[in-house]
Amino acid sequence: MADVKKDVIRIQQEERDKSNIWLLKYISRILNRGTKEVESLRLKLRVTYWIIVVLSIVMFGVGIVLIAIPGFAALRMVFTSTKMDTPESVQSLVTALVGLSDLVVLFLAKPVRQVHNLMGDMTQLTMAINNFR
Repeated sequence: MADVKKDVIRIQQEERDKSNIWLLKYISRILNRGTKEVESLRLKLRVTYWIIVVLSIVMFGVGIVLIAIPGFAALRMVFTSTKMDTPESVQSLVTALVGLSDLVVLFLAKPVRQVHNLMGDMTQLTMAINNFR
């Protein structure tokens, strides 16, 4: 057993240095590419987040306007002493009351948790869409 020689490959220092430099450059390119992809995804998520915030604010404003219009119509009828005997006047009052009660219930029914869940769902959807490409 002692006379069995093991074949040992001897690599010169210069060859090892060349191989190590090549590996370092290769790993560095992979890390740079990964960093750029992460930055790109962060930018997409940031843009998506702000689009959602702006759209939410716009929709909230539109909702307030749509609720306020029948409310103002009903208040005008009350203050001008107009009788509420026409279907339009009753409809304005009912629409205003339903809209306001819906808004009050929305604020009382854990809005922060709902917004948090919706943002998480949107982030997951964005990641799924980006990964599908």
